[in-house]
Amino acid sequence: MKQFITETMSFASGILSHISEGMVHSVYRKTINLRMGSSLVALQAAGSPLSPVSLITGLDVGEMSGLPVVPGDQVFVDKKTIILFSKSSRIIFRFDEAAIYDSLLRDYAVPLPLPAIKESLLQSSSGGLTELFSKALLKNPSDFAKGVFLAVAQKRMEDARKEVLDICYDKAAVTLAGMTGLGMGLTPSGDDFLCGVLAGLLFSGQWDHPFAQALRQTISRRLGDTNDISRTFLSCALSCHFSRPVKELPLASGTTEILSSFGAIGHSSGFDTLCGIYYGYTLCLGQEDVPGK
Repeated sequence: MKQFITETMSFASGILSHISEGMVHSVYRKTINLRMGSSLVALQAAGSPLSPVSLITGLDVGEMSGLPVVPGDQVFVDKKTIILFSKSSRIIFRFDEAAIYDSLLRDYAVPLPLPAIKESLLQSSSGGLTELFSKALLKNPSDFAKGVFLAVAQKRMEDARKEVLDICYDKAAVTLAGMTGLGMGLTPSGDDFLCGVLAGLLFSGQWDHPFAQALRQTISRRLGDTNDISRTFLSCALSCHFSRPVKELPLASGTTEILSSFGAIGHSSGFDTLCGIYYGYTLCLGQEDVPGK
């Protein structure tokens, strides 16, 4: 059974170029995560948003979910193909003609469309951290866990902002990195938010700010506090690799485009990341109009 990978990003391409053996880590309806060395890469259905670890296939969701693959299956990679050995078949994905997009976000100040970003977060119906923009902490008893999560997240964001303003950078880093693993979902909202914060610090040209340095070190120490998939995305962010929607955010034409591109990333992951970008971009610049205020 031979299939094709149509798109990927430079981070995932780099992994395939130097690791030749691995195994299937996990299988979802439209994604097969492969453990390659210490990293994950993700075979995904056509039309999926490009993350740093994406390997977009030509298969639709139904075809992807029908592949006879289970966790633990062996994986081999050569210069042109990824081969999955399942009990019933050998599945080959050719990647030598895949379009490769740059996942590296450089450290230089880039103006972001902040009004459009904030409006997108206000209009988002995904839930998650976007609710902090309207202060809509849930009071329905059935949503108690979510309400607690939002309250904890809001306090950490407020406290970290104050600590940065007070030049208590190490303390602020510990406060904010406490969101690692916080929340529910395949990638907890706190992790998506922190990935966004790191992108925001890059976009604002503050990557070498003392707070940014302290935050990176603290998140690195806490990577064990979350699951394998979230740990992969946090590790990518720490090495300045991000999804295509994040990379192209400075070029967004307005609210509609931002809603579309970030809304395609998981249930709330895209907007949790966008919330982090907004927060991180404004934090070290001394602006106070941030989520959680």
